[in-house]
Amino acid sequence: LPRPKKERMLPSILSREDIIRIIESASTYKLQVILTFIYVTGARLSETINIKIEDIEGNRNQIRINKGKGNKDRIILVPPLLIRLLREYYLKERPVKYLFNSFEKGRKYSPRSIQRAVFESKKKAHILKKGSVHTLRNCYATHHLEGGTDLVFLQEQMGHKNIKTTIRYIGLCVERQRFINHPIQSMQIKYRV
Repeated sequence: LPRPKKERMLPSILSREDIIRIIESASTYKLQVILTFIYVTGARLSETINIKIEDIEGNRNQIRINKGKGNKDRIILVPPLLIRLLREYYLKERPVKYLFNSFEKGRKYSPRSIQRAVFESKKKAHILKKGSVHTLRNCYATHHLEGGTDLVFLQEQMGHKNIKTTIRYIGLCVERQRFINHPIQSMQIKYRV
């Protein structure tokens, strides 16, 4: 018997301004850095909490994701701005083993705490739109595509096995539609009135 097709719901996307407000509304400096990290890298929550200090290659502007989804490793290219932020964070927080330690040094941060932080930050920022930690990842992809980032590069950065998964984000782009010139715009048709 053929299986019924799954309904595909479009994810909620936040504007760049909303992302700024969420990060600024986080209750602690550490949470601000974590939320920035997720947005800038597009990493999944599970990948973020498992980042170790040695996974950061600051001189090469790279972060190594070990055993991401599908047990695959990948390298994420990041802007120098994130590397500078992570260096400041390291000097202030002095994490041990994991980049984002829980209250107990050497133990990874709780995923539930990060999920709660996003919820509380959204509430504090008066953002009513649906959104979660994964929304930051969706925004990463959508904002990149709106900025003109290559689709194949984005697929590699996000760790998608199939390009079709990455292509889904094109439908969420608002800015990208501005670059589309429909042929009818240059056609002069005379209509009977």
